[in-house]
Amino acid sequence: SAAAMSADVCSETAAARARIAAWQLEDAIRDQIIEEYPLDPQARQAYCSLAHAEKHYHWGVAVLVALSIAELPAWCESGSDLFASVDIASQCVRPGVEQKDILLSNIAYIPPGWAIIIEMCVMLVVLRKVYLELILQFDYFAPLKIEYINVRHAKVMLALVLFEVLDCVLFVVSRPGFRLAFVSRSGFLWLLPGVQSLVACFMVVTTEFVSIATFLVGTISFFAWICLLTFQDNDDMYQGALVNTGLDTFSHALDTMFVSGTTEGFVRRLLPTYTIYRSSGVLWLGFLVVVHVLLLSLVLDTLVSAYSAFAEKKERYDLREKVHGVVKSFHTLLDGPGKDFGSPRSSPKHKGLTKDAFVSFTQEFGRCPRNHTFTESMAAEIFKAVDVRGTGSLGKPEFLAACRLLQYRLFATKKYSVLQEGFPKLWSSSVFQWLKEQVDGDQKRFDLFMNFILIINFALVLVETFYDLQNWRETPLLENLELIFAIVYLCEVAVKLCVYSWPQYWAHGFNKFDLITTILLAVSSFWEVACSHAVHAHKAGVAPIDNHARMDCSGPSCVIAYIPVISQGFISRYLNILRLLRLLRMIKHLRRLRNVQFMVNAVFKITMGSKNILTALGVVVFFFTTLSVQLWGGLLCEPNLDLEETEWHKRKWFALNFNDFLMAFGVWVVSLLREYMPEIAEAIWEASGIPGSWLIVPIFYVCAVIIVFELVKAFTIELFVYLSNKRLEEERYGPRPFQPLVHIEKALAERDIGFHYSLLGNDGFGED
Repeated sequence: SAAAMSADVCSETAAARARIAAWQLEDAIRDQIIEEYPLDPQARQAYCSLAHAEKHYHWGVAVLVALSIAELPAWCESGSDLFASVDIASQCVRPGVEQKDILLSNIAYIPPGWAIIIEMCVMLVVLRKVYLELILQFDYFAPLKIEYINVRHAKVMLALVLFEVLDCVLFVVSRPGFRLAFVSRSGFLWLLPGVQSLVACFMVVTTEFVSIATFLVGTISFFAWICLLTFQDNDDMYQGALVNTGLDTFSHALDTMFVSGTTEGFVRRLLPTYTIYRSSGVLWLGFLVVVHVLLLSLVLDTLVSAYSAFAEKKERYDLREKVHGVVKSFHTLLDGPGKDFGSPRSSPKHKGLTKDAFVSFTQEFGRCPRNHTFTESMAAEIFKAVDVRGTGSLGKPEFLAACRLLQYRLFATKKYSVLQEGFPKLWSSSVFQWLKEQVDGDQKRFDLFMNFILIINFALVLVETFYDLQNWRETPLLENLELIFAIVYLCEVAVKLCVYSWPQYWAHGFNKFDLITTILLAVSSFWEVACSHAVHAHKAGVAPIDNHARMDCSGPSCVIAYIPVISQGFISRYLNILRLLRLLRMIKHLRRLRNVQFMVNAVFKITMGSKNILTALGVVVFFFTTLSVQLWGGLLCEPNLDLEETEWHKRKWFALNFNDFLMAFGVWVVSLLREYMPEIAEAIWEASGIPGSWLIVPIFYVCAVIIVFELVKAFTIELFVYLSNKRLEEERYGPRPFQPLVHIEKALAERDIGFHYSLLGNDGFGED
């Protein structure tokens, strides 16, 4: 009938509005504003498929990083069988050097054949993502003359895939002693959205940095020229070496001035000339004041200032664009896509968003894997919470509040355990109600009691540690201390699960922490008892170590029978580490102190807030780590005669090498914290046969330490100052919670339903 057809058209129109509005809101959250969207439902489906593919792509990139860590270094012999287990003793060797002198990270390497297979699987995941991007762009947005997908990035990604595949083929066919896969892997990391969002920031900051850095380099070169003219022909000796060592050529003088001006190594570099010629102290004082104090500080201040100005400007722009996108989504729900909501005639004031339209909108919004899925009941609760006027419809301000709620992970759980419905008599008994009051009451007396238990546990840990340090024999109580408290903590979990339902208990991050540490403590306590019995039995000469005894044993004794007969010191070393699990529980209760709570929340928020810039720093370190393994793997080792006169060898820095990923990563992390390391550059100069490869060390210092790491510090300082100011404001005027969340929590609590929420992207200890 005509009425049925009209209803179908209206339903289809409402679905289209919800589909486009949800898409607009998702893009607004991601700081992407698009003026027009395709109306074809298949376009929305293609977008959701792409969102799934992007999640798989992120996992694939994580696998590539893990593969870079675990694969056999390319400088090692791969052998004829690519799938054979790796034998470090025969494969990772250098001529004239014993394998034990080549320090590796001692992890189990993946055979090259399996590494290639994993690599190819990840490339298929990347290709699927690129394919879906191109489908979405050319099939749906290109006809609208809109560039929704960055086609240039897609082409670069295709080129990186081809490059990595060719590198794998070359490795399988010719087995060279190097690989170039690190280039494509670093490229995949660089194309991550979080890193790309900082590209504009890097460009602005680098532009500001180049001007002052040029002046710094010019000043260092000028002083290097002066020092060369002053000390070039000097033949005086200092502690068996020429006093002008490091100042005899322009390149040496430039290196000396660079190290002296940017690091704390100026004392060792300038001390010989100052010892022989005291008057040179005037020259060195002027140099250190101009370069080390003024110019270097000015470089860092310029970076921080440029970043702060850019971040403030970008924040204002992003906020304005987000509000624009949310308002556009609101008008799409009311008037349909493509309407001019800037016109005063559009969307009359009396119009509002109905409850059914809002619920349909939230369901569509939850289809995208980037967002949290909302049940219809939760969507109705959100609508009720933001509809403060009680009109049954949402205006623009209420919709803005609702969209803020949609950026949270909201879910409800049944609050109380199955005993409430399954055993109503037990639940309503006076004894159980008293227990419920202790666990779930306002004062939380049960938690206070467990705090007291923890204090006793902590005191006994100190006593036990004192006994161990004095080599005294422990009392029976101390010998079974871990097992006793493990049972107590298991009882704590059982009591709480008698009151709360499992979903309610598991929804809180610290309950997860409690349960996991309790289980680990129980397992470690049993392990300690079993190991103790095994050691005592072995000392008495009755250890069940023969195969017949092992075959005949059963139950717990069988576990003891299979415990390797090892030294008691080896067992104690690891058991002492496991004992520390008890102390981890103290963190939960320290968090009740306001100052501790602020610091814990500040560290968490700074970590989550700086996720993108930390990722960018990680990409830079990853690139230099993988590059250095290819260039210098196996070169920096103690028996290398070329290194005997270097500071690296004299200081016995043998563990600071580039033999595999983890060892090289350690070198660059030390360089981040210690700044420029001339000892490493000198060792590479002497050991490497690649001309100029030592320049990678100062390049890392400029790119990673001066620019990216300083930006990380600037960001964390700025965020901490913001959190501190917010705390002072709350102390002065009181906390200002987001009222819709309070309304939802109160409404659900009246029905014995637990309410939990956390911002999307914040896992674990979110706001509950």
